[in-house]
Amino acid sequence: MKTKAINFISKFKYELAVFILLSIQACLDTNIFRGMNPGYYGYYLADFSMGKTSRLLIGSFVNLLTDHPTVEWINCFATVVLVLMHLFIAALIGKVIKSTDAELRPCAIVFSLFSVSGVFGLYTFSEFFGLLDIYMFLFTVTAVVIARNGLFKWLIPLLCAGGVLINYVYTIAYFPLIAAVLLYLIFTQEKKAGNIVLFSLTCIITVLLMFYCAFIGKETAVYPFEEMQTMMEKKLGEPLSYDQIHYYDYYLYGNHQNEARFGVEMGDMSPAEFIAALLWYLSVEGYNFRGIISVAAGVMPVFAVFWIIWFRCIKNSETKPRKFVYLCFMLVPMFTAACCILSTDMTRWAAAGIIVQFGLGIFMFAVKDKPFEKTMLEVKKLLKGKAFIVGIIYFIYESSITLYGITG
Repeated sequence: MKTKAINFISKFKYELAVFILLSIQACLDTNIFRGMNPGYYGYYLADFSMGKTSRLLIGSFVNLLTDHPTVEWINCFATVVLVLMHLFIAALIGKVIKSTDAELRPCAIVFSLFSVSGVFGLYTFSEFFGLLDIYMFLFTVTAVVIARNGLFKWLIPLLCAGGVLINYVYTIAYFPLIAAVLLYLIFTQEKKAGNIVLFSLTCIITVLLMFYCAFIGKETAVYPFEEMQTMMEKKLGEPLSYDQIHYYDYYLYGNHQNEARFGVEMGDMSPAEFIAALLWYLSVEGYNFRGIISVAAGVMPVFAVFWIIWFRCIKNSETKPRKFVYLCFMLVPMFTAACCILSTDMTRWAAAGIIVQFGLGIFMFAVKDKPFEKTMLEVKKLLKGKAFIVGIIYFIYESSITLYGITG
């Protein structure tokens, strides 16, 4: 029995290490133990019977499982999803590490270690326990995993449509990872026609559905807002305050409450007036200089490292199409920057940007991309004999989970 256990640990040592690390990080956040923010309950209660737009997909799925999802049930459901996500990521990263050549494997291990650590990364799904982001992430990872499968890759447009129906901000938060991967496959696989069709179809469906949800679906409510709130309370078995579900007043009814609240009319603004109104909105919503600096200090070093990596990949590439793809990889964080600017949830979208960059790196390891591998070997040579420095950098990076609570 002892031998079997040792053999199991030896066979799945990378998967176990990643899963344990993710679990420890999750347990460092008390949100999991005290339950999700009550403001997230609505995501598990509202369904497509109440309207036809985004933020209703998860509630519709929950409605298939139970007619009366209690607070305890919702928290259990979210916990199971979090654990399954940890298992999924552990299995994927373990497979990538084991498939990497021996010479490059140390780089893959260190890269993977950083990819699952830090406050701006997978930890965000524990920090914002129960929020819709984890479901968008799972749809994205699934799409990337099947991207090289001749049959299942045609499910990618459906997965992207699902991501938009979870929350249409998916289009600028996580979809760029899928678009970048499909673009890469167009220029690196022999059968280009099918990949071009898949890329075009995925982009068209995703963008059109996002446009519908953002501009048309906002006024598809079937019931008055007060009746919808009553229906959600009946499901949950306890009262809900307006603050807990106020976002549906906008997503289903097109009620521009912030315009009335701040005296801002967005209808016929010039670009300069829009920027001025946006800055005013951000200031009254609680943005402060310390928070902006804290988020920037947390993500910019990581983005800088990735920009250097992609720049070196451009240098190490011999064809213009590959150089173009790596340039696109460098520009992907610009989509997340848009989320940060237009949203009051800088931490979430900064984390999405980091996750997408690490996702591209893991994918490069998985496909054994030659310019990327050459770049990683250059990094390995640069850091040879400097394990202590790498350890210090990792300690600071991992400790940012605690430090962010003080600075951010």
